[in-house]
Parts: sequence; structure tokens; C-alpha cells
Amino acid sequence: VVWFAQRGPAKEKNQDCLAAIDISDDCCVLAIADGVGGAPRGDEASCLAIQTLTERLAQAGPDEALRTTILDAFETAHERIRDMSAGAASTLVVMEINGNELRSYHAGDSGFLITGRGGRQKFKTLFHSPVSYAEEAGPKIATFDVDEPYACANLCAEGGTHRLVRLSPFTNQG
Repeated sequence: VVWFAQRGPAKEKNQDCLAAIDISDDCCVLAIADGVGGAPRGDEASCLAIQTLTERLAQAGPDEALRTTILDAFETAHERIRDMSAGAASTLVVMEINGNELRSYHAGDSGFLITGRGGRQKFKTLFHSPVSYAEEAGPKIATFDVDEPYACANLCAEGGTHRLVRLSPFTNQG
């Protein structure tokens, strides 16, 4: 298992928290929590989500279904973060690997990408975000009107790749 987490350019500190939890010889749980940008105490919220998952898995009885335990951990983490009363928030992504089977669980716009040899994609969760939904649906082009004096600066500040295309008033689109 290889992890990579990096502080976002607009964040003062990294709000990611990670865990790899062995369940048995052929079963493990991987988890990533990421504090929601702009929300206070996101780093604490993400660590609390992972801590809750780890504690709940350690408390599980031998006959308790792993799926039930993980879903219960999501609910408990939600309650504990909500009780922080600071507006804190975190995403949580959990991957259950049991033999040759994968099962993913997630809340928020984080996700898992599993690659094999040579970086070939084996599995990718659908991130809960408008961009991911659009990507899954197929369209890759967004068209909208921008009527602002500093539009180029504002759009460039968003990050990622954005291309501004100015349509000529002489097109045949009326």
C-alpha cells in the first residue's frame, strides 16, 4: 500500500488522515478522510473520522458483518464530528479488501483509485461531486456566459485547466 497526501495550495496545513487496518490474513480496510476546505477544524474532523472507524473495527465481534461495522462507523463519525459544534466537516472514503473482492464506501467528494502494474487503472470510485457526475454521464464540455470585467483573472484563479473561448458575433448560432 502506497499513500500520498499533500496540503492544498490554499490550506495552511494538510487536512488528510489515512489508515490501513488489518482485519485478517486476507482482509483489510483502507481509509482516507479529508477535512472539507473552508470548514473550520477540518484536520481534527478528518482525524476523528479515521479514529472512529479504527475504534469501531477494533470493537467488532467475530460474527459481526464487516459491512455493518463500517456503516456504523460512518454514522458514529458523523455524530462525533457534528458534536464538535464548530462547523467542522470531513469526507470519508473506505475500501474493504476481502480476498479478491473490493467494496467501497464514501461520503463526500474524495475517492479511491486503485492501479496495478504500470499504473494501469483497476478500480475508481465515483467521487460525489458535480464534476464527477458530469464525467460519468459523458459530457466533458461546459458552456456558460461570463460577464465580468476581470473574468480571465477569476477563472484562472480557480485552478486546473480552463480555456476561455470567445465566440465571434458573426457565427451562425443566431
